[in-house]
Amino acid sequence: MDWKDSVYADGSARFVSNPLPTLGEEITIQIRIFDTAPISEIILCYKKDGLEFLETMKQCKSADGFSYYSGKIEITQRSTTYHFYIVSGEKVYYYNQKGLTDYFPDEIYDFKILADYNQPSWIKGKVFYQIFPDRFYCGNENNVVSDGEYEFSGHKVQRMKDWKEEPKEFEQAFCLDFYGGDLKGIEDKIPYLKELHVNGIYLNPIFSAATVHRYDCVDYFHVDRHLGGDADFESLCQHLHGDEMRVVLDISINHTGSAHKWFNRDCSFWDKEVGAYYNKTAPEREFYYFEEGNSYGAYYGIPSLPKLNYHSAKLRDILYVAPNSVLKKWLQKPYDIDGWRFDVAGTTGQYKMDHYDHEIWKEIRNAIKEEKADAYILAEDWNDGYEYLKGDEWDAIMNFYGCGRPIREYVGQLDFRQSRKPELRKLKSNTSAAALRERIMNAYAKLPFVISENQFNMIDCHDIARLHNDTTISFEQYKIAVYLLYMLPGCVCMYYGDEVGLGGRITSTEGCRYPMNWDVELQKNPYYQLYQTMNQWKNSCSALQDGGFKILSAEGNVFACARFNEEQVVLAVTSMEQELIKEMEINLNIFGQNLKFPEQDVMGEKLVYEGKNEKVILQIPPKKGYFIVLQNI
Repeated sequence: MDWKDSVYADGSARFVSNPLPTLGEEITIQIRIFDTAPISEIILCYKKDGLEFLETMKQCKSADGFSYYSGKIEITQRSTTYHFYIVSGEKVYYYNQKGLTDYFPDEIYDFKILADYNQPSWIKGKVFYQIFPDRFYCGNENNVVSDGEYEFSGHKVQRMKDWKEEPKEFEQAFCLDFYGGDLKGIEDKIPYLKELHVNGIYLNPIFSAATVHRYDCVDYFHVDRHLGGDADFESLCQHLHGDEMRVVLDISINHTGSAHKWFNRDCSFWDKEVGAYYNKTAPEREFYYFEEGNSYGAYYGIPSLPKLNYHSAKLRDILYVAPNSVLKKWLQKPYDIDGWRFDVAGTTGQYKMDHYDHEIWKEIRNAIKEEKADAYILAEDWNDGYEYLKGDEWDAIMNFYGCGRPIREYVGQLDFRQSRKPELRKLKSNTSAAALRERIMNAYAKLPFVISENQFNMIDCHDIARLHNDTTISFEQYKIAVYLLYMLPGCVCMYYGDEVGLGGRITSTEGCRYPMNWDVELQKNPYYQLYQTMNQWKNSCSALQDGGFKILSAEGNVFACARFNEEQVVLAVTSMEQELIKEMEINLNIFGQNLKFPEQDVMGEKLVYEGKNEKVILQIPPKKGYFIVLQNI
């Protein structure tokens, strides 16, 4: 085996004496390599005061066939970066978070240590369950909207009387088709969620709004009465926390709805005397971007979503500065939510020549952390979000960039951005294992390790067609996607109904918001068994929570990766080959343990392989994946 495959370090406590140091603290950095590796020295290269320092590392211990080398760094700045030089004969190799090269690497992939970073460390082992409230379960019929109860943007609200009826397209219902799911319904289903081994809930918006998605808020300070109001949310939070389940709440502070009482264009809920649209002297006028002729700036040009203007100090005060501000209110008792998910976070604070984004996100972070130190700050960003993930703004992104998008494309689906453009929609996915490796590592290797541990990993959500609804994706291909989802550093989020293979359409956003199917027979299907099993492993396996991460193979259409620590090694081995059975050599000694290769994977699939202990050659059928747990014996 090539000694270069044994080189490993990360930002965890196994290789950094304190991954969350304070300014002025001295920390010890370690790296490990086979003790038989033909090297003469390892040099720690770090930056301080804008200057580069090279320090020869000392061998500090030998264990399990590895030599460990250590060096010290004094933390004198908010972010400290480093990488390693490894000298072998006449050649120098360079090692950073993206791996080993024989050329000087891009410093963006250096290891990064953050000083005084307040990490929501509870997130690492969580399995979240995303709920679109109106479509989950009705716990109180009295909450359900009445036909024609109000009108919004010229259309009347509709009550869907048949829970099993398919949601209407936007052009038919204008997101005013309510089924009646509510917060009492979620509370009633907590036993179901516990049986599924879920330990966190991510709720799409619940504040008063006109439409079913509720991203068009009309009042940030109250839960929509059609969901049960503030009292039912209080009860839900208390029951979830009583069952040791965390709660993350969705909000958009990029825009309000046009029916919001600050704006009130539609007069659906307030008279014309209320709000800024019809009243040029209204104090709320400064909260928006009003232009000539009473036109106004709107998110993506959508008239029902007027853009908020963060030039207004009063707006900032109401949303997050004041003790009774929006973001602080819901972090406080009796609700005590555990985090915020911010809708369209990358565009918040930006409009034309105004770019308040970094300024306000730093302020928002400080305000949230002052109120609740371990609160989770999660941002929607379909790109890498790197500029906001440096420890002083967001804790994490909805990880479409490094997880959902590359994984879905690897198993055969066209990237969703590409599918939105007619000229590109006719093309086919052609993602190789090497491309998957690059996309994952390009996302993760930029991040400080303690930030990568926070990432919110998912393959489905309320904005994108469910992967299993694509008839070109077999269940075996879907399993590959799920296996890779559960392998990546960070937490996992499953979308309601994925565990029962919930129906849907792939042609529109409304197609991924079907009402939940509560047929108990569906809880015996392979989707349910898959998620229940994977959730149980995520909850109980320390290697999947904070273990190291290493890509073992990315050749052709075969991709394999590992999570590992001193107790366990977890492998995901996958093949997207069309016909050929592939063989993959797995060298177990790179994990430095006495490992027993099992006869079957966690789903009971028989493993066909040769060899044992140090080296195994595993057969992988086409379009097949295995999730394998190896214990140290």
